[in-house]
Amino acid sequence: MKENFLLCKGINCPLKENCYRFLIEPNKDSQFLGSIPYDKENNYCHFFTEPPFLKEEYIKEKAYLLWIKSKCKENSDLENWYNAKKEAIEELKKVIKKEYYDKFN
Repeated sequence: MKENFLLCKGINCPLKENCYRFLIEPNKDSQFLGSIPYDKENNYCHFFTEPPFLKEEYIKEKAYLLWIKSKCKENSDLENWYNAKKEAIEELKKVIKKEYYDKFN
């Protein structure tokens, strides 16, 4: 799921370790933001992007599909949620910089 959008180098940014634009492993065609987007005065970045794999809606959809796959097994909601989140993290690891894998274990 490597989107084709501008990445960020994360220079002097305290938000970088949670931002998909920084975490994603660049490839030869990657382009980066031209200036540092982090606003230190307001502790805000207009370009901050949460990793899509960690969004609640993404995990909820995966958990639902696991429930369907298990033939709608009763009382499996927590197990499905846990497995969905685990799968989502593995998907995230396929596209992020290797030095940040441990952050998501």
